[in-house]
Amino acid sequence: MQDVALRVQDTLGGVAGSLTLTKLTAGRIAPGVETPVELQAQLDFAQPAVQGELRDNTLVRLAEPATAGAPATLGVTLGESKLAFVGTAGGTRFGRAEIALAGTAYTAESRKLELQKLKLALDVTPPDLAAQSLTLEGTASASPKLLAWDLQGRWRAPGNDGPVSTSGRYALDSGTVTAKAQLQSLDVDALRAGAPQAPAATTSSASASAPAAPAGKTAAAASGDNTPVDLSAAAALKGTVDATLGTLVANGIRFSDMHVVLKGDGRTLDAAPFSAKVWNGQIQGRAQVQPAARRLSLVAEATGIRIEQALKDVSGRDTVQGVGRLELDLTTGGQTVGQLKSHLAGRAALQLRDGAVKGFNLAELGRKAKAALALKKDDFEKASATEKTDFSEISASFAIANGVARSSDLAAKSPYLRVTGEGAIDIPRSAID
Repeated sequence: MQDVALRVQDTLGGVAGSLTLTKLTAGRIAPGVETPVELQAQLDFAQPAVQGELRDNTLVRLAEPATAGAPATLGVTLGESKLAFVGTAGGTRFGRAEIALAGTAYTAESRKLELQKLKLALDVTPPDLAAQSLTLEGTASASPKLLAWDLQGRWRAPGNDGPVSTSGRYALDSGTVTAKAQLQSLDVDALRAGAPQAPAATTSSASASAPAAPAGKTAAAASGDNTPVDLSAAAALKGTVDATLGTLVANGIRFSDMHVVLKGDGRTLDAAPFSAKVWNGQIQGRAQVQPAARRLSLVAEATGIRIEQALKDVSGRDTVQGVGRLELDLTTGGQTVGQLKSHLAGRAALQLRDGAVKGFNLAELGRKAKAALALKKDDFEKASATEKTDFSEISASFAIANGVARSSDLAAKSPYLRVTGEGAIDIPRSAID
């Protein structure tokens, strides 16, 4: 057969497009006979967005009756088979998508498909990310009630090259999944930096003469408080996924030894527990996302954190040094980044030991003031930004409401003085009082 076209329009199911069978050849098909089958097809779907070419080459063998005169039962065994796809799907470009099968069998009596030797190879370029490749090998099975898999392989991308594995079960009747996944490394920054650059758009004479918006302002607006927050992906999981990640690099922050158990029921997504190493310390806790209500909550504790490194990564400043302990119990909600900031509520507590505040040296200032009073003016100099005041301990607790964190028990201890105070951090306004 060739040039057989099938057009699909399923408004309720959200499927629209066409499938054209450009080639289908097969030898003699009979029980006990191994028959070569070759297939080529073109896919052009608007919903879901899939365009490309599909190829398959395999050997098919129908099962023979167990005994003469016995009722016929359908059983199919595939020899070495390779299914390949080249095209785009959902904005992702597939330079290569191949599935190689061997030892594949289907029996009608049990209605079960067994894939004993499954090999998957993907070369893909997702939207706004660098090109990457994934290879997996293992086993899989499918029945009317259950899908199961156990696969190991390797993932390669800019800044990422390491083993990956996944195993699990998906119950078709309830739509729930129980799975485990392991990945050695994920460098999000490298993936974004390696994304293909879009070609420069041509402009008409009218648009070319119009003044261009400043790039800085455009970027600031795109990443500002009006940026929408989409939590819909959190509703996709029904079941439990136990994930382990060796290292994660995102926004210049490096995490290691990450572990999280994700539990979802289609309404809420819990990350409980989660743990990771960051800034020479350890963080652990639990989080919850409620997509429909656009609510988020976080309970976490960080210990052994080097505050100077954390501040530098998060804010670009390193005005405080020390090893710290941080406790968080936060809730927020909203449709934009700005709303998440202004709706932030809960509590936080901070304790630093063996720390310092940069920019001034109170002990040195005291000595210089004493020298000035004694008229030793040559010994009096202004403190510089390289100086610092050492503290044996700094602690504070915060009550947070409407995005403003207030503390009335700020305390700092040093060999020379004791400091107490109060203050507020206005997160929406990025201001400190």
